[in-house]
Amino acid sequence: MLTARFYASINDISRAHWQSLFQGMSLFCQYDYLLSLENSHCVGGDTGWIVNHLIMFDNDTPVAGMPIYLKMHSYGEYMFDWNWAAAYQQQQISYYPKLLSAIPFTPVTGQRLAIVPNLKVSAADIIKGIKATLNQQLQRFDASNFQCLFNDKAQSDELDSHGLVQRQDIQFHWFNQHYGSFDDFLGKLTARKRKSIKKERLALQTLGLNYRWLSASEITSEQWQFFYQCYRQTYLKRSGHPGYLNLEFFLSVAKTLNQYCRLLIVYDSDKAIASALFFVQENTLYGRYWGAMREVPGLHFEACYYQGIEYCIANKLSKFDAGVQGEHKLNRGFVPVISYGNYLLADSPFKNAILDVIRRENQHFQALLASKSLDSAYRQED
Repeated sequence: MLTARFYASINDISRAHWQSLFQGMSLFCQYDYLLSLENSHCVGGDTGWIVNHLIMFDNDTPVAGMPIYLKMHSYGEYMFDWNWAAAYQQQQISYYPKLLSAIPFTPVTGQRLAIVPNLKVSAADIIKGIKATLNQQLQRFDASNFQCLFNDKAQSDELDSHGLVQRQDIQFHWFNQHYGSFDDFLGKLTARKRKSIKKERLALQTLGLNYRWLSASEITSEQWQFFYQCYRQTYLKRSGHPGYLNLEFFLSVAKTLNQYCRLLIVYDSDKAIASALFFVQENTLYGRYWGAMREVPGLHFEACYYQGIEYCIANKLSKFDAGVQGEHKLNRGFVPVISYGNYLLADSPFKNAILDVIRRENQHFQALLASKSLDSAYRQED
């Protein structure tokens, strides 16, 4: 018999139970990543991310799980619903709280729902049970909706078939076409884009900057502190707040998930001036956070994009996910890919309107990809 249990902290969940579900999946769903977020107080408390993780049991055996948060705002999610919230507010209807299955501050595609394969209970029956459980939670918290963000396509399609409506968006990723060098990559681009990138890089080369890649075992505590200063400085300059994550979080991840961490530090002579944090899992490089202590034109593109591309080529990684948004990535060899979310809406005067918005958004993104208008950086092959 399927039963659902919700947990107010991942500390309350057996590590063995969670890892039996998520082992081998995205590093951002792993127990230690979520634990680092909680123990550093980046989620929980008064952050607006109230932990409400779900595990489904068949008798006493965990058969499915989802990282879930009760959200009191829409910050740190990256599939935006601010317009929906504004519409509710204009009609004096509460949009928050809402339920969210996502990795906080981490818009990386992966499975959000883990189901143990080869069960006596089918995956379809488990999803039906989860849907019923989520509807009960929506009523319990008087929540406006449940969102499951940045699913992989296969899981998103399956959830959609069970009534959790699929919503699409666009990200920009770089793919390694068996390049032997950065020049091989440039050779695939149009002359105009190739010339522009060379010009950007040459302007920085004349400054004599040095770029040093470090694995977590090589990174000193002082270098982590410098990275955090850079990260914090960038957020303060851009938005006036010090960032969603703190030094304690980064140090915890460096300790518990150190095999995945890569830190790039930019030096001017012997003085560190900028830094970027990446993660590597299997064949993918994930660019996550960056910052600079000094304004240098073009350094963001070099540190966050070109250095990552070179790292992928040198280490034979097949994909570079440098984060959400940014059509400027198109000029630098990144290509559009669809990202997916799934939604379960509580009854409200806006339910049908939101479903219509989602439908029209999906049509727009599919038409945009089909038009090839976003693939303009690459030469057309004969």
